[in-house]
Amino acid sequence: MPQGLNNTKTQTAEKLINQLNNDTAQIDPQSKLDKEGKVPPQEEKNTQTADTWQTPKPLEATVSAPPFPIDSLPDTLRDFALAVAEHTQTPIDMSAVASLGVASTCLQGKYLVQGKIGHTEPLNNYYVEVAKPGERKSAVCAIFEEPIKAYEKRKNEAFALDIAHSANIRQVLEKEMEALKNAVAKGKKTYADMEAKQEELSRHEDVKPLRLICGDVTPEALTSLLADNNGRMAMFSAEGGIFDILKGLYSQVTNIDTFLKAHCGDSIRVDRKGRQSEFIEKPCLTTVLFIQPDVLRELVGNDTFRGRGLVARFLYAFPQSTVGNRRYKTQPIPKEVEQKYRQLCEDMLDIQQNEPKLLTLSEEAETISERFYNALEPRLGKDGDLEHMADWAGKLHGAVLRLSGLLHVVEGVSANGREFTDIPHDFTQAITGQSMTAAVELGQYFLAHAVASYGICGGSEAERGAAYILFRLKKNKLPQYTARELMKLCKKFKTTQELLEALAVLAEHGFIRETQPDYTGTGRPPSVVYEVNPNILQD
Repeated sequence: MPQGLNNTKTQTAEKLINQLNNDTAQIDPQSKLDKEGKVPPQEEKNTQTADTWQTPKPLEATVSAPPFPIDSLPDTLRDFALAVAEHTQTPIDMSAVASLGVASTCLQGKYLVQGKIGHTEPLNNYYVEVAKPGERKSAVCAIFEEPIKAYEKRKNEAFALDIAHSANIRQVLEKEMEALKNAVAKGKKTYADMEAKQEELSRHEDVKPLRLICGDVTPEALTSLLADNNGRMAMFSAEGGIFDILKGLYSQVTNIDTFLKAHCGDSIRVDRKGRQSEFIEKPCLTTVLFIQPDVLRELVGNDTFRGRGLVARFLYAFPQSTVGNRRYKTQPIPKEVEQKYRQLCEDMLDIQQNEPKLLTLSEEAETISERFYNALEPRLGKDGDLEHMADWAGKLHGAVLRLSGLLHVVEGVSANGREFTDIPHDFTQAITGQSMTAAVELGQYFLAHAVASYGICGGSEAERGAAYILFRLKKNKLPQYTARELMKLCKKFKTTQELLEALAVLAEHGFIRETQPDYTGTGRPPSVVYEVNPNILQD
């Protein structure tokens, strides 16, 4: 960093630290943030316009990552992904990764991959696709989740009477139970009568509406959805608001336990006052999240998310933008391609297995898997090129095993329909070398894109802090702040010095500028104000 900037930062730090340590009475109370962390509307004094500012310099270099290895997908998924990409004029990565998410949704909880004795992996995965606004994320998300929603709706319509009948029986049993309690209290019935009714109530199995997919939900609601649906759920979202929810949008408490446990299948048990107990023995969750780069910065830069392993559980895709090169007239998705894809989804969803079936590796697949592991492991250690993201890369071999099982089952169902589970043992359970090779290709793709995703939040602490402040500024969309207001808004910072160093980076790149309000009085001058470049507020 240039010496002049260091001197400026030191001088600014000393000046503002002194101001921030003064009694709050020295600050105009009308300039304080409201309960939502925003300046009251009447305090927005902004006469600047975007054309009086220069376009800011990006904080990070342009992300460049390899294209999706489309030939690694089974034919049905590949053909549909290509057709959607053409129809929507979006990067092939966007559709290809979404197709993997759909396959995971359909098959999760039904198979396990045995990498070696004592090591198994489920088929669910967490997928995150990163794209700027205007990249048609919502259109792609809607196309891929539609067959799952249609299946869900059709099943619920078919069992509507059973669902209603089951609910009515439970209501009657609960009312009878309440009546028995009153009768026992009056001495008209015995405890044995009440216990018999309780046993009858406990034996009643509710027939609940089928849920396969959800959007941004609270952790508590997600836990209940898993409990009500055999421990399986998928989350599709074109906004990525789930991360705001997880860090405490509604409860002010970071709650990521369900996300952590539902990735690896650890049991979830909830016993809370005023809420029915819930137990999920082997939860499975799949996510397909389309998020903006700013959300990615906050995700990777969140100390709790990173420290507890949430960040490391996602497979990242950073598709190269097609904006500026999109055609207006495009080919519709061919009906036969769409029909084959929808049939594949239905066949996979129709597979019914009380316990997950174990998929083992063929000798060739095991050799490929071991070779991949041995090449990856040294890169995680000290001085390795993946040391800075060993939390993520350490899970990559397990993710490749999951992908190999996913590709293998999709190939089998594509060729044999829902009868796949009835064909000979050796074909069903031995993952081929071809599927493992394709999974390794996908693993290399996700590795390159994870490096790019982690890199967007790389650099010094000050640069990462600057990216975090920029995210908050864009979200709040206010024209100016004092340092005290920024400390309240950006609670990531523990000290004023950390905040000021990050602000210096933003000023250097042209995102903000420091101004001293006019003052002709005799007391202490007002706090320095940071004006925000209007160009970023219009983004």
